[in-house]
Amino acid sequence: MLPLLATGQVDKEVWLINGPKYLGEGFKTIKLDFVFDGRNSIVDGGSVPVGGFRIGIEYERVKRIGIGLYGFSNDVERVDFVTPEDTLVGRASLDFSYASLYFERVLFFNPKWEWSGTVHVGTGRVNILEQNAEEKFILVEEVPVNPLEFSSSGYYHVSWWLSVGAGVGYRFMLNTPQEISTTYESVVYLAKVKIRIGKAIRAIGNKDVKNEY
Repeated sequence: MLPLLATGQVDKEVWLINGPKYLGEGFKTIKLDFVFDGRNSIVDGGSVPVGGFRIGIEYERVKRIGIGLYGFSNDVERVDFVTPEDTLVGRASLDFSYASLYFERVLFFNPKWEWSGTVHVGTGRVNILEQNAEEKFILVEEVPVNPLEFSSSGYYHVSWWLSVGAGVGYRFMLNTPQEISTTYESVVYLAKVKIRIGKAIRAIGNKDVKNEY
C-alpha cells in the first residue's frame, strides 16, 4: 500500500456538483481510505446499532473503492419464529453480519466540508439461534443474505488527519427469504469517523501534507 501512497500529484479536472475542479498541487493520485463506519438500523420501530469499518483506496480525490465489514451490535429477538426452512423456534435470536464491496463518489468538497454518495454490495449471513431450557442460545439455522445499501453522507474535517460524518440511506436485502428481509430491509442512519493514516505517515517527512484537503 505504501508505494501506492507515494504516487505523484495529479494534474486534471474532476467533476463536482458546483462545477469542475482542477486538481493540482497538494493532491495525490492514490491514497489510503480507512473509515470507522457505524450505522443504526430501524428494526421493529427501534434503533439497532451496527458496528463496522471499511478500508480501500481513494483515487483522484473523488473516487473511493474497497471492502467493509459490519455486524449488528444487538441480536434481534423473535417469539414463535418460523425459519426459512419451516422450523418453529419458540424464542429466537437473529444475528446478522456481512462484508461488502463499496464505491463512494465525492460530490463536493472544500477545506472543511465534504459530501458524497455511496453504494455497498454485500454478502453475509443471518444466524438463527434458539433459547433452550438452560436459557442458552444454540444455532438452529444459517441463512445467506445479500444486502445492497445506498446512502449519502457528509463530513466535517475536525483537523488535517481526522474527520467526522453523518448520513442516511436504505438497505435492501437481495436473495433473502421474506422471514429475514422484512426484519433487516430498512432505513439506516450513518455515523463515520475517518482517520487519515496514510496522510499521517506522509506527514512525518513532509509537514506540507497537513495543508492538503
